[in-house]
Amino acid sequence: MSYLENVQNKRNLERELQKSESSKGVFRKKFDKDYIEIILMGDEHIGSPQYKKDLHQKVLESSFNKGRYLIHMGDGMETATRNSIGAGVYQQEEIIDQQMNEFKALYEPFVEEGLFIGGHPGNHELRIYNDEGLNLTKQIYRSMNARYFGIAKASVFRVGNQTYTFYSTHGASGARLPHTKIKGALDMEKIIDVDIYCMGHVHQLMHHVRNYNDIDLKKTKIKTNSKHFILTGSYLDYWDSYAQMKNMEPSRIGSPILKLYGGEEKRVKVSLQ
Repeated sequence: MSYLENVQNKRNLERELQKSESSKGVFRKKFDKDYIEIILMGDEHIGSPQYKKDLHQKVLESSFNKGRYLIHMGDGMETATRNSIGAGVYQQEEIIDQQMNEFKALYEPFVEEGLFIGGHPGNHELRIYNDEGLNLTKQIYRSMNARYFGIAKASVFRVGNQTYTFYSTHGASGARLPHTKIKGALDMEKIIDVDIYCMGHVHQLMHHVRNYNDIDLKKTKIKTNSKHFILTGSYLDYWDSYAQMKNMEPSRIGSPILKLYGGEEKRVKVSLQ
Protein backbone atom coordinates (compact mmCIF):
# COMPACT_ATOMS: atom_id res chain seq x y z
CA MET A 1 0.00 0.00 0.00
CA SER A 2 1.35 3.41 -0.95
CA TYR A 3 1.68 6.26 1.53
CA LEU A 4 -1.23 8.22 -0.05
CA GLU A 5 -3.46 5.12 -0.02
CA ASN A 6 -2.62 4.61 3.64
CA VAL A 7 -3.51 8.24 4.42
CA GLN A 8 -6.79 7.96 2.52
CA ASN A 9 -7.72 4.79 4.41
CA LYS A 10 -7.16 6.58 7.70
CA ARG A 11 -9.32 9.49 6.54
CA ASN A 12 -12.07 7.09 5.52
CA LEU A 13 -11.85 5.33 8.90
CA GLU A 14 -12.14 8.67 10.69
CA ARG A 15 -15.26 9.55 8.69
CA GLU A 16 -16.84 6.21 9.62
CA LEU A 17 -15.97 6.72 13.28
CA GLN A 18 -17.53 10.17 13.24
CA LYS A 19 -20.73 8.72 11.77
CA SER A 20 -20.97 6.11 14.53
CA GLU A 21 -20.26 8.78 17.16
CA SER A 22 -23.01 11.06 15.90
CA SER A 23 -26.09 11.37 18.10
CA LYS A 24 -28.20 10.31 15.10
CA GLY A 25 -26.57 6.90 15.02
CA VAL A 26 -28.21 4.03 16.92
CA PHE A 27 -25.93 1.69 18.85
CA ARG A 28 -26.93 -1.99 18.98
CA LYS A 29 -25.54 -4.66 21.25
CA LYS A 30 -26.63 -8.25 21.88
CA PHE A 31 -26.11 -10.10 25.14
CA ASP A 32 -26.67 -13.88 25.12
CA LYS A 33 -27.43 -13.96 28.83
CA ASP A 34 -30.40 -14.44 31.14
CA TYR A 35 -29.76 -10.95 32.53
CA ILE A 36 -27.14 -8.22 32.54
CA GLU A 37 -26.21 -5.48 34.98
CA ILE A 38 -25.10 -2.04 33.81
CA ILE A 39 -23.64 0.60 36.11
CA LEU A 40 -24.20 4.19 35.00
CA MET A 41 -21.10 6.01 36.18
CA GLY A 42 -20.52 9.74 35.98
CA ASP A 43 -19.79 13.09 37.59
CA GLU A 44 -16.79 11.84 39.52
CA HIS A 45 -14.85 15.06 38.85
CA ILE A 46 -11.43 13.47 39.23
CA GLY A 47 -9.05 16.19 40.42
CA SER A 48 -11.65 18.13 42.39
CA PRO A 49 -10.86 18.61 46.10
CA GLN A 50 -14.35 17.18 46.79
CA TYR A 51 -13.76 14.03 44.71
CA LYS A 52 -14.47 10.94 46.84
CA LYS A 53 -11.73 8.79 45.37
CA ASP A 54 -11.93 5.87 47.82
CA LEU A 55 -15.68 5.41 47.35
CA HIS A 56 -15.38 5.70 43.57
CA GLN A 57 -12.64 3.06 43.38
CA LYS A 58 -14.57 0.77 45.74
CA VAL A 59 -17.68 0.92 43.51
CA LEU A 60 -15.61 0.34 40.37
CA GLU A 61 -13.79 -2.62 41.92
CA SER A 62 -17.07 -4.22 43.01
CA SER A 63 -18.64 -3.73 39.58
CA PHE A 64 -15.57 -5.08 37.78
CA ASN A 65 -15.44 -8.17 39.98
CA LYS A 66 -19.16 -8.82 39.40
CA GLY A 67 -18.81 -8.46 35.62
CA ARG A 68 -21.08 -5.45 35.35
CA TYR A 69 -21.13 -3.49 32.12
CA LEU A 70 -20.48 0.23 32.35
CA ILE A 71 -21.72 3.34 30.57
CA HIS A 72 -19.94 6.57 31.41
CA MET A 73 -22.16 9.64 31.74
CA GLY A 74 -19.55 12.42 31.53
CA ASP A 75 -17.75 14.84 33.86
CA GLY A 76 -15.32 12.13 34.84
CA MET A 77 -12.67 14.82 35.23
CA GLU A 78 -12.74 18.30 36.76
CA THR A 79 -10.77 19.87 33.86
CA ALA A 80 -10.87 23.41 35.23
CA THR A 81 -9.18 26.00 33.00
CA ARG A 82 -8.37 29.67 33.40
CA ASN A 83 -11.53 30.46 31.46
CA SER A 84 -13.75 28.28 33.68
CA ILE A 85 -16.30 29.91 35.94
CA GLY A 86 -15.06 30.12 39.52
CA ALA A 87 -11.68 29.32 41.09
CA GLY A 88 -11.56 25.65 40.07
CA VAL A 89 -8.32 26.08 38.12
CA TYR A 90 -6.59 26.98 41.40
CA GLN A 91 -8.49 24.53 43.59
CA GLN A 92 -8.18 21.31 41.57
CA GLU A 93 -5.66 18.93 43.10
CA GLU A 94 -4.28 17.51 39.85
CA ILE A 95 -3.46 19.14 36.54
CA ILE A 96 -5.54 17.97 33.58
CA ASP A 97 -2.79 15.68 32.27
CA GLN A 98 -2.82 13.79 35.58
CA GLN A 99 -6.63 13.67 35.58
CA MET A 100 -6.53 12.06 32.13
CA ASN A 101 -4.04 9.44 33.29
CA GLU A 102 -6.15 8.63 36.35
CA PHE A 103 -9.31 8.30 34.25
CA LYS A 104 -7.58 5.87 31.88
CA ALA A 105 -6.15 3.82 34.74
CA LEU A 106 -9.61 3.44 36.30
CA TYR A 107 -11.57 2.54 33.16
CA GLU A 108 -9.14 0.76 30.87
CA PRO A 109 -9.61 -2.56 32.74
CA PHE A 110 -13.34 -2.42 31.86
CA VAL A 111 -12.44 -1.80 28.21
CA GLU A 112 -9.99 -4.72 28.17
CA GLU A 113 -12.64 -7.07 29.63
CA GLY A 114 -15.29 -5.97 27.12
CA LEU A 115 -17.38 -4.40 29.89
CA PHE A 116 -17.15 -0.75 28.80
CA ILE A 117 -20.18 -0.20 26.58
CA GLY A 118 -19.49 3.46 25.81
CA GLY A 119 -19.58 6.95 27.24
CA HIS A 120 -20.32 10.63 26.83
CA PRO A 121 -18.45 13.89 27.35
CA GLY A 122 -19.58 16.16 30.14
CA ASN A 123 -19.63 19.94 30.20
CA HIS A 124 -16.42 19.92 32.27
CA GLU A 125 -14.47 17.96 29.64
CA LEU A 126 -16.00 20.13 26.92
CA ARG A 127 -14.35 23.17 28.51
CA ILE A 128 -11.21 22.10 26.65
CA TYR A 129 -13.15 21.86 23.39
CA ASN A 130 -14.66 25.30 23.95
CA ASP A 131 -11.26 26.86 24.70
CA GLU A 132 -8.97 24.98 22.32
CA GLY A 133 -11.11 22.93 19.90
CA LEU A 134 -9.83 19.61 21.32
CA ASN A 135 -12.41 16.96 22.23
CA LEU A 136 -10.61 15.52 25.24
CA THR A 137 -13.13 12.75 25.90
CA LYS A 138 -13.02 11.50 22.32
CA GLN A 139 -9.22 11.40 22.35
CA ILE A 140 -9.08 9.51 25.65
CA TYR A 141 -11.63 6.97 24.41
CA ARG A 142 -9.78 6.49 21.13
CA SER A 143 -6.56 5.87 23.07
CA MET A 144 -8.34 3.18 25.16
CA ASN A 145 -10.05 1.68 22.09
CA ALA A 146 -13.37 2.43 23.80
CA ARG A 147 -16.62 3.48 22.16
CA TYR A 148 -17.32 7.22 22.25
CA PHE A 149 -21.06 7.92 22.32
CA GLY A 150 -20.92 11.66 21.68
CA ILE A 151 -23.34 14.13 23.23
CA ALA A 152 -26.20 11.61 23.36
CA LYS A 153 -26.86 8.09 22.16
CA ALA A 154 -29.90 5.98 21.44
CA SER A 155 -29.12 2.31 22.02
CA VAL A 156 -30.86 -1.03 21.52
CA PHE A 157 -29.85 -3.81 23.89
CA ARG A 158 -30.97 -7.35 23.13
CA VAL A 159 -30.80 -9.43 26.31
CA GLY A 160 -31.81 -13.04 25.80
CA ASN A 161 -35.36 -12.93 24.41
CA GLN A 162 -36.01 -9.26 25.24
CA THR A 163 -35.17 -5.94 23.58
CA TYR A 164 -34.64 -2.73 25.56
CA THR A 165 -34.36 0.75 24.09
CA PHE A 166 -32.16 3.27 25.85
CA TYR A 167 -31.28 6.97 25.60
CA SER A 168 -28.34 8.41 27.53
CA THR A 169 -26.69 11.82 27.74
CA HIS A 170 -24.73 13.90 30.23
CA GLY A 171 -27.41 16.58 30.01
CA ALA A 172 -27.60 20.25 30.88
CA SER A 173 -29.67 21.82 33.62
CA GLY A 174 -29.54 24.60 36.17
CA ALA A 175 -32.02 22.83 38.45
CA ARG A 176 -31.38 23.01 42.18
CA LEU A 177 -34.30 21.03 43.64
CA PRO A 178 -34.89 17.25 43.42
CA HIS A 179 -38.20 17.54 41.57
CA THR A 180 -36.79 20.03 39.06
CA LYS A 181 -33.69 17.88 38.55
CA ILE A 182 -35.71 14.78 37.65
CA LYS A 183 -37.77 16.96 35.31
CA GLY A 184 -34.65 17.21 33.12
CA ALA A 185 -34.81 13.46 32.60
CA LEU A 186 -38.58 13.45 32.16
CA ASP A 187 -38.30 16.08 29.45
CA MET A 188 -36.15 13.75 27.35
CA GLU A 189 -39.35 11.86 26.53
CA LYS A 190 -40.11 14.76 24.18
CA ILE A 191 -36.96 13.95 22.20
CA ILE A 192 -37.26 10.22 21.65
CA ASP A 193 -39.50 7.29 22.64
CA VAL A 194 -37.50 4.64 24.54
CA ASP A 195 -37.79 2.38 27.58
CA ILE A 196 -34.99 3.90 29.66
CA TYR A 197 -33.77 7.51 29.91
CA CYS A 198 -30.50 8.35 31.67
CA MET A 199 -29.03 11.76 32.51
CA GLY A 200 -26.09 12.98 34.58
CA HIS A 201 -24.92 16.53 35.32
CA VAL A 202 -27.29 17.41 38.19
CA HIS A 203 -25.43 15.37 40.85
CA GLN A 204 -28.59 13.63 41.99
CA LEU A 205 -29.17 9.89 42.35
CA MET A 206 -32.81 9.23 41.49
CA HIS A 207 -35.11 6.82 39.66
CA HIS A 208 -38.68 7.48 38.54
CA VAL A 209 -41.02 4.97 36.88
CA ARG A 210 -43.78 6.25 34.63
CA ASN A 211 -46.55 3.79 33.79
CA TYR A 212 -48.56 4.42 30.67
CA ASN A 213 -51.32 2.65 28.78
CA ASP A 214 -50.83 1.41 25.25
CA ILE A 215 -52.97 -0.49 22.75
CA ASP A 216 -51.86 -4.01 21.88
CA LEU A 217 -52.77 -4.14 18.18
CA LYS A 218 -52.41 -7.91 17.95
CA LYS A 219 -54.69 -8.70 20.87
CA THR A 220 -56.79 -5.52 20.51
CA LYS A 221 -56.63 -4.65 24.18
CA ILE A 222 -55.07 -2.05 26.43
CA LYS A 223 -51.84 -2.95 28.18
CA THR A 224 -49.78 -1.10 30.78
CA ASN A 225 -46.09 -0.45 30.08
CA SER A 226 -43.38 1.36 32.01
CA LYS A 227 -40.66 3.88 31.26
CA HIS A 228 -37.68 4.50 33.52
CA PHE A 229 -36.10 7.91 34.12
CA ILE A 230 -32.74 7.86 35.89
CA LEU A 231 -30.40 10.54 37.27
CA THR A 232 -26.97 8.99 37.52
CA GLY A 233 -25.46 10.49 40.70
CA SER A 234 -21.98 11.82 41.44
CA TYR A 235 -18.89 11.28 43.58
CA LEU A 236 -18.49 14.74 45.12
CA ASP A 237 -18.50 15.45 48.84
CA TYR A 238 -20.93 18.13 49.98
CA TRP A 239 -18.75 20.01 52.45
CA ASP A 240 -16.94 23.09 51.06
CA SER A 241 -18.47 22.36 47.67
CA TYR A 242 -20.32 24.51 45.15
CA ALA A 243 -23.56 22.91 46.33
CA GLN A 244 -22.94 23.98 49.92
CA MET A 245 -21.98 27.50 48.82
CA LYS A 246 -25.28 27.77 46.92
CA ASN A 247 -27.28 26.44 49.92
CA MET A 248 -28.42 23.40 47.94
CA GLU A 249 -29.47 20.32 49.89
CA PRO A 250 -26.95 17.45 50.09
CA SER A 251 -27.58 14.79 47.47
CA ARG A 252 -27.16 11.06 47.72
CA ILE A 253 -23.91 10.07 46.00
CA GLY A 254 -23.04 6.93 44.07
CA SER A 255 -24.28 5.29 40.86
CA PRO A 256 -27.43 3.52 39.67
CA ILE A 257 -27.22 -0.11 38.56
CA LEU A 258 -29.62 -1.41 35.94
CA LYS A 259 -30.57 -5.06 35.77
CA LEU A 260 -32.14 -6.05 32.45
CA TYR A 261 -33.73 -9.48 32.23
CA GLY A 262 -33.88 -11.64 29.13
CA GLY A 263 -36.68 -14.06 30.02
CA GLU A 264 -40.24 -14.28 28.75
CA GLU A 265 -41.14 -10.69 29.60
CA LYS A 266 -39.42 -7.32 29.87
CA ARG A 267 -38.20 -6.56 33.34
CA VAL A 268 -36.07 -3.63 34.48
CA LYS A 269 -34.70 -3.34 38.00
CA VAL A 270 -32.83 -0.22 39.15
CA SER A 271 -30.70 -0.15 42.30
CA LEU A 272 -29.30 3.10 43.66
CA GLN A 273 -25.87 2.30 45.10
